Amino acid sequence: MNKKRWLAVLAILMALSMMVSACGKKSEPKQESSAAEESSVETKEEESKEEISEEPAEEPAEEASEEPAEEEPKEEPLALEEEELKEDLAGEFGKITAPVEESEETEFVELSFSNQLFGELSDQLEEYSPIELSEEQFAEMDRAMRAYSPGDETYIVNEAEEYYYYDHLTPEQQDIYDAIYLLAMDPGDVNHIVSLIPSQDPYSEEFAMNYWVALYAIGDDHPELWWVNPANGEHSVSVYIREMNGKSTVMLQMEEVYPNFEEDVIAFNDAVEAFMADIDTSLNDEEIAL
Repeated sequence: MNKKRWLAVLAILMALSMMVSACGKKSEPKQESSAAEESSVETKEEESKEEISEEPAEEPAEEASEEPAEEEPKEEPLALEEEELKEDLAGEFGKITAPVEESEETEFVELSFSNQLFGELSDQLEEYSPIELSEEQFAEMDRAMRAYSPGDETYIVNEAEEYYYYDHLTPEQQDIYDAIYLLAMDPGDVNHIVSLIPSQDPYSEEFAMNYWVALYAIGDDHPELWWVNPANGEHSVSVYIREMNGKSTVMLQMEEVYPNFEEDVIAFNDAVEAFMADIDTSLNDEEIAL
């Protein structure tokens, strides 16, 4: 029995020793793997340290790139300068007001618009050629002018209460306007002559400009006087000048007598009435114009 027990114990011890040796062999790779893991961790830590050590050099560039770019100042639209708006376009006729910019208190500047209204007057100025009268010729025209008597009735109709262009003329231009208007009221009588004593030299370019401005203004204020409107063709008024004792007298006369004057005016009035019959005059001015 003792021998059997001893053999059993010996077998158990051998088995245990074999188990211990086997376990020792299996644990060695684990140690190596753990060592490898430790070395990889150390390598990663070193790499991360290197990355961290390298980052400060790159930070300024990143910060510079992240900074918002400065916005370029927007170009504001240039406002029209008052001096440009006041520029004389062609002559001194007429003035209108136009707003420069919208604001709480809108400012207005004056605009000369003779160029817009009449076009270039240079050609007309070249055509202005007054005729100088001798003493005898002047006396003859003066007698004819004094002998003329207008008729009691006129077929010319204009119901306007205000004349915009006349109101915007200079006093010198208004004097010429009045003289031409009186002449145009009866173009059918050769003795219908109108005289004018100008405050300017009638041979000067300034007077010539005023003459043409007044003539165009009549055409716009009085479309019923189409025979003196330059827009309808060559104007039909002759200008005569007589200088005496340092003063000048201007005589205005129709170049040709207007035949069938009354018949044409009556036909014109009938056409206007027929046209206006289709217009609702209860509308405002803008709607009537359209």
